[in-house]
Amino acid sequence: SRRFLLSQARQEAFHAKIFKAGIGILMPRGIGDAMGKKSMQDYRRLLESALDRGDAAESLLAMQIILEGLGDIALNRISAGIPDRGLNFKRVRQLVVGQEDAHHSFGLRRFEQLLNSNTVRLSELSLRADDYLELAGKLVTSVAPLFEYFEEDPKEYLQELLQTIPQNISREAA
Repeated sequence: SRRFLLSQARQEAFHAKIFKAGIGILMPRGIGDAMGKKSMQDYRRLLESALDRGDAAESLLAMQIILEGLGDIALNRISAGIPDRGLNFKRVRQLVVGQEDAHHSFGLRRFEQLLNSNTVRLSELSLRADDYLELAGKLVTSVAPLFEYFEEDPKEYLQELLQTIPQNISREAA
């Protein structure tokens, strides 16, 4: 588990470089500049608070299930649309999509293990899940011009994300 997370940290640094390059190639100048920063900072603060408290369940929920889940959904949709724009990047797309899927799947498995251990207070975790999902919604909404540019509906991303959240965790997912 620790080895997986260290590997994931390296992979995420690689993903950030790929995203930055991809954005530079795919989008016109000016779209995307500073969008989503405040929402991401708010999300990061909430996540860091969970990490500082040593709350494994909340940390997994925030990072591996919600954030990685949203990333997995976005990457799969972007990857599917890249060939339509006359681009390829097939190997890089497959690599990054596979890694994001592995990160999200790891989080779901580990989270289920924690839930089954009966050491998690579901009522508190449910409230936190809704906080994270609200911030994820704000993040997606804050980058709406990106979705419009790619002729995508941000609501579809959020609906798909809600389907990946364990139903006993979030009122929004129910």
